[in-house]
Amino acid sequence: MIRKIAFLLNENELGYPAKVGYSSEDDEGIFLLDTNSQGITNTSKEDSIQILVQVNDIVVGPYVKAKELVETITLLLKHETEAYQIKSRYVGSKSTLQIFSINFKIGGH
Repeated sequence: MIRKIAFLLNENELGYPAKVGYSSEDDEGIFLLDTNSQGITNTSKEDSIQILVQVNDIVVGPYVKAKELVETITLLLKHETEAYQIKSRYVGSKSTLQIFSINFKIGGH
């Protein structure tokens, strides 16, 4: 499921590539992490996924650019997938790098 989400985000050309996994070498981007898979019944499972959005766009302003990106991703998740319990939050900054987190669940209901 996480690869399908990455494909959806890349297909929508958000300006940053969506990658499965996290790379400390990449200063900015969209990173998808499978935070937990838990069985609900014998026939279905629910995946918890986290998306880290890291932006260092000095021209537009990294905070504003990251916040807009998070809003766009959240709308895509709501309208193009069966994601639920979608929550986003500002994680913080590291110099001019701005970091947001989107957490959601998919499947299992």
